[in-house]
Parts: sequence; structure tokens; C-alpha cells
Amino acid sequence: MAKIEFAWELGAGTGHVTTLLPIAAAMKARGHDARFFLRDFPRIEAALG
Repeated sequence: MAKIEFAWELGAGTGHVTTLLPIAAAMKARGHDARFFLRDFPRIEAALG
């Protein structure tokens, strides 16, 4: 099992995160540990529900 970390630091939109979510989900389905490090969590949480 690999540990994969996604980081979002720059940019004003949520496009980078929403693009990476399906990739992270596929990795998790294969047994990997995928985590996100986000700069503006409340904003991302609101955008993604």
C-alpha cells in the first residue's frame, strides 16, 4: 500500500482539487492511502459538499 499526498496551495478556484478527487478515489479503491493537504478547507468543503 502506497501513501499518496495531494497538496493544493496556489490558485483561487477549486478546479485542481475536483480534478484530483477521482484519481484519489481510484487509488483508495486499490488499497492506497490518499490524502489531501488544502490551504482553504472551509471553501473547499463548501464547494464539494
